[in-house]
Amino acid sequence: MAVTINGTNGVTYNDGSVQESSSKVLQVVSVQADTGLISSTSTAFFEPDSDLRVAITPKASDSTLIVTCNFLFGGNNQSGMCAFKLYDVTNSVNVNTTALGGRQECNSSIRDMSYDQNDATQIQLQAQTTSGSTVARTYGMYAKLESGTRYFFANPSDSGALGYAKPSITVMEISA
Repeated sequence: MAVTINGTNGVTYNDGSVQESSSKVLQVVSVQADTGLISSTSTAFFEPDSDLRVAITPKASDSTLIVTCNFLFGGNNQSGMCAFKLYDVTNSVNVNTTALGGRQECNSSIRDMSYDQNDATQIQLQAQTTSGSTVARTYGMYAKLESGTRYFFANPSDSGALGYAKPSITVMEISA
């Protein structure tokens, strides 16, 4: 069922019914880092660039935090799996991941089937969690490669046919 956000007052459904809500956006903090090209061969979770971190001090202890990260990834004619996760650096915990059998806990995963080192895929990670307190915390993005060399945020070639997009990480706090 499609919905339309009705300002900060609620949601209007296709059938015309409205669900009122007192929830409001309390704050939005974001970082768009100019990281340049990062390459890695790490088969353990690592942080591609600590400049891609965002700090927030929640205004309420019962709010919802929505963490979103966007970045370019790929290249190098590889076909291995890659896992990505949002990470609460302050408290050393993943943001809303869970285990399922032997699968890797993550917020997104991709088998990047690049043709050559110049290919890139736009990745978006998103997860939500409860603030739990008004204590400051910092979030970042981590990645883990199955094998090979991969590129984050750009491609190794310098051609006008290729793009460079600064990665971003954002936390939006929504009242309960």
